[in-house]
Amino acid sequence: MIETIGIILTIIAVIGVVCNNYMLWVCLPLWFVSMKTKYKYVEMKLDNGKIWHVGNHKTNDYLGTIRYYAKWKEWEFVPNAGTSYTHVCLVDIADFINQLNTQRSK
Repeated sequence: MIETIGIILTIIAVIGVVCNNYMLWVCLPLWFVSMKTKYKYVEMKLDNGKIWHVGNHKTNDYLGTIRYYAKWKEWEFVPNAGTSYTHVCLVDIADFINQLNTQRSK
């Protein structure tokens, strides 16, 4: 499903370039569409193109945010106060941050 959406958005972007139709929306980062954002317990949702919100998709609990920290030149996870995490959740969050950092370095 995610791959299909990524392909569709890429095609739309190419059509926009060919038609020379307002290039603003073409410049949107299409790479995040193909990223894995839903894991066994946690899900990441993009807010305003700069901040990812992390939540438990089974209980809808808000767990924290992932944002780019310019000083370190990489993405960081900022947990919500009073939250605790299992090994599986931390590995999933780390995997997502690794995807973001890999895309940033390209």
